[in-house]
Amino acid sequence: MKHLFRVFSIFLLLTFSLNATKGYGQTGVKVTLNVDTICPGTDIYLRIIDTASPYPYVIPEFSYDGVNFDGLAQPDASHPIGLVTYDPLDDATILNWRTKESNTSTQLKKVWYRVSYWTDVNHSGTAYRSNVVSLIVRPAAYVKFITITNGGQVVCINNPALDLIPVSPVGTSFSWFKRAPGETVYSPILSYQNVTNPTLPSPAIPTNIAGTTYYKLKATYGSDCPADSTTTTVIVNPLSVGGTATIKSGTATICANTTAPSLTLAGNTGTIQWQSATSAGGAYADIAGQTSDILPSASISNTTTKYYRAKVTSGVCTVDYSNAVLVTVDPASSVGSINLTTQTICFNATPTAITLTNPVGTIQWQVSTTIGGTYTDMVGQTSATLPSASISNTA
Repeated sequence: MKHLFRVFSIFLLLTFSLNATKGYGQTGVKVTLNVDTICPGTDIYLRIIDTASPYPYVIPEFSYDGVNFDGLAQPDASHPIGLVTYDPLDDATILNWRTKESNTSTQLKKVWYRVSYWTDVNHSGTAYRSNVVSLIVRPAAYVKFITITNGGQVVCINNPALDLIPVSPVGTSFSWFKRAPGETVYSPILSYQNVTNPTLPSPAIPTNIAGTTYYKLKATYGSDCPADSTTTTVIVNPLSVGGTATIKSGTATICANTTAPSLTLAGNTGTIQWQSATSAGGAYADIAGQTSDILPSASISNTTTKYYRAKVTSGVCTVDYSNAVLVTVDPASSVGSINLTTQTICFNATPTAITLTNPVGTIQWQVSTTIGGTYTDMVGQTSATLPSASISNTA
């Protein structure tokens, strides 16, 4: 069947009467309409009467040019639609056919109707034609399924939105309404009620509240036919806030190859990506897979001192960063080697200075009277060389 927007039904089916009145249509079949002008979508009723012999197979037809006709239906021969002879005293002998017609243009639309019918149910013979009738379909507002340029746009809070521009709307008057975040009903946008230009410009689209605002466009075409409407959205993202990064567990200074601390982020707005760098002003690199508010110990180096921060992005807003947390990794302590492991001097003689080579860590020289005795720190002796003057030459 052609033109799927058409809806049809048979209201009164057909009985046969011997009291026929002749003289209508090409061979006694006449079509009339219940209306001559309609709004799109209004029910149309074709009243079909047969004042001649019964016709067992009928196809109601329509045309947009008055010349080329298509069927409103194509009945199967096993379930035909037929006509019986009209009886003025019996409404059941009238075939009433219901259909609809659309008009998405801005012009009046004319539609023609007729009936083709056959003397045999297989409609293999010559088709007969009824008279032709017509009606006018007024233009009506149409915006429901059009595109709205920049509809669904996402902007950062307090940044200007782009104009909402309907593409090929049909209407003579347009009105805009909005429903802001937290609201349950639409309110009119006062300067854009019953206007002829359907575009909603940027200044009429507030972006000072984060969330999704719904916008409804209502269109009318004159005062006779129904209005039509459609909706779209503008999404406003809050500003990105980097938040504050702190140590969740462990300490900020660790010995090499020991357990690193974990970090946590609080007070942020937006999605998270943890980063690290080897210097405070150096280039930060993303840490793969670390997008939650906790940076686990396993993702923090326990071999290299690094700075860690969170990169936070709220929608389309500019990125913001948290503070940087320094995790210092100290190498393992090593005493290195001593140039003299033992020396013997005369009482009050000058001893040789002792030098420590390749130590790792801070140095504190100590002294004991026996190799296995108690050692005590030598005050102020923290360099790699223990000078002669700090070495006893009396005991």
